[in-house]
Amino acid sequence: MMGNLLAILLWILMAFLPAEKYYVTFIKGTVLLERTKKQVKIGDALEPEDKLVFSDKNAKISCISPSKGRFDISALSAKAGSKGELLAVLRSSLIPATGTYHLSTRSLSDQNVDPEAYFKTGTDDRFLIVENEWIPVNDIYSTKGGNFFFLQYTINGKTVLKKLPKQENAIAFNKSLFVDESGGILNSDNYVNTMLCFQESTNGVPKSKTVAKFIPVIVDKAEILAELAVLRNNLQNLYPNNEKAVKTELYAHLAANYGTINQNLFEDLMHSK
Repeated sequence: MMGNLLAILLWILMAFLPAEKYYVTFIKGTVLLERTKKQVKIGDALEPEDKLVFSDKNAKISCISPSKGRFDISALSAKAGSKGELLAVLRSSLIPATGTYHLSTRSLSDQNVDPEAYFKTGTDDRFLIVENEWIPVNDIYSTKGGNFFFLQYTINGKTVLKKLPKQENAIAFNKSLFVDESGGILNSDNYVNTMLCFQESTNGVPKSKTVAKFIPVIVDKAEILAELAVLRNNLQNLYPNNEKAVKTELYAHLAANYGTINQNLFEDLMHSK
């Protein structure tokens, strides 16, 4: 009798406990929430039994549970639905977000104006760049006069050259640098063999050199800050009074989803509102 009573009490307790929530922190491609028929957005609260519809095999989302940590859900774990769509049930498709991304504690103040050092990538060739943010360069690469930086990349076997926006010894990137023949913005999966190059004129003779090779992943700053805000709010529950652990997880999120991130840029994002 006592055992049955305890079982009933446990059932009642479980019935009134709030359901586990998973808050969306990153989206690649188009992902629909089946119960609303709407696209998933950063900050959306998903439930364990929610079904997600992925636009293609490369689509994915990242999310965080306030009690369990960060997870990824990709179209690779989805199954074909009755209409042929890529469908995944959240509960059975969660993959813990792991990685060997180590947050550096050393200052890179001596490197943030050297493009060869600034754009140096780690094990991943992708490199996170905040759109329209000015990146200072040192006098070795003076952009005065007719000198300029440009990008060279390949799309569908065709080589494309694009000048970078510049101001007094600073350069910036924007998404319009990477467009297809119809003017459509490309994502970083569509262009390859990307090189940052510099052209300067010596005695009236133009000369070009390759400064760095990487895959620019250009993201709007407001988008990144929205992701980090959702993460931070939930990570502080997981790691109370442990700011280092929170920052390490934030860094891992960016590195996993966007690629290498310059240490100075990361610190700037940590202090941005």
